[in-house]
Amino acid sequence: MQTLEGSAPVFAVPVPFSSSWEIDFGALKDYLHYLEGCDVTSILVNGTNGEFSSLTFQERKDVLEACRREFHGKIIAHVGSCSVIESCHLARHAQEFSDALLVLSPFYFKKVSAHGLRAFFQVILRATTASVFLYDYPELTQVPLSLDLVSDLVREFPAVQGLKLSGIGLDTAITFQSAFPELRIYLGSESLALDALDRGLAGIIAGSGNPLPEFLVNLAKAMTVGNRCQAEALHEAYREWGRLRTQLGLDSVAIAKAGLSCRVDGFPLTTRPPLVAAGSPEMEQIRIVVSRLLEKFRLIMNRPQEDH
Repeated sequence: MQTLEGSAPVFAVPVPFSSSWEIDFGALKDYLHYLEGCDVTSILVNGTNGEFSSLTFQERKDVLEACRREFHGKIIAHVGSCSVIESCHLARHAQEFSDALLVLSPFYFKKVSAHGLRAFFQVILRATTASVFLYDYPELTQVPLSLDLVSDLVREFPAVQGLKLSGIGLDTAITFQSAFPELRIYLGSESLALDALDRGLAGIIAGSGNPLPEFLVNLAKAMTVGNRCQAEALHEAYREWGRLRTQLGLDSVAIAKAGLSCRVDGFPLTTRPPLVAAGSPEMEQIRIVVSRLLEKFRLIMNRPQEDH
């Protein structure tokens, strides 16, 4: 297994579906090769952006195995599920095909006790020997992770290597980082990519950023070498992509797939219900913005290097 190091962004894999909702493994292969061509070094498989809750148990395993065959970088596999038993099965399978696991808090069960939540994670952590990241997404699960819970799990399980915090502000992330400096803390908000690196976090796990990975990859590279001017220029230009998503009112999965269809030949727009794919009016705007942002990217990267 490879170790997750540095500040490079992790890209959350969207699963391409045919018009009959079957997984399009050919499009998945093309997409993964496209990511590698953009210098992406780490991906997250079967996460929220991968519509994991719409995939069958077997499909999640098939998607992970396909990603391992085609992608040569580091892979984090999300194994969270409503069922703790299914999560354990997925964890045992995923440790063979990934470099680390991601475990989401249990969802659907609202207001679970601290004891029950601790037991949920303990059962899964005992089922695997892999490195594990805890996934906190309270907007989705209604079950936030507390500092006390994380402290207990880190103390009991050295395999806990970090956290992914989605829908959570920078201040909360800094609180976690201050309490657990040994952990790698990733944010799920691409709008905070520069702030996250500024404050010493591991970086971001990007979902809707898949169509324009060059921005986030090179932002992290610029910060690593101290080229603040270039990092800020990339971050400011990239904000247009976030504004478009807000303007169109699309789900992050739908806009990721729509944007990818502009970059990867034949990448399908299809989502499984209840998510709704982008339509023709949205696609026209998306194509325009993707084209404009790629030109901005070229201009930024071709500017003479300033002293830094």
